[in-house]
Amino acid sequence: MSTKILAFALIVLLDGDIYEKPSNYYLQLQECRYNAQELSRDQKYYKPIKAYCKPMMVDPKEKTVIGHIINDPVEKPEEKEEEEE
Repeated sequence: MSTKILAFALIVLLDGDIYEKPSNYYLQLQECRYNAQELSRDQKYYKPIKAYCKPMMVDPKEKTVIGHIINDPVEKPEEKEEEEE
């Protein structure tokens, strides 16, 4: 059973067409918005593009979600038997 979390996908529009896949997934909406604004801002060396954030349910084991940490189970170390003298 996969556990999905709410993440925000950065969607990029190139020449008015939606790019095939979300560029990145973010755990925090503010991080996604910041990147969308940076891509949309007019800069000296490149033409701005349109980008926005869309909430999506994502399995963090299948997709990388920026800001999300997956804690894998840790195996308990084997106990050593003490030798009796």
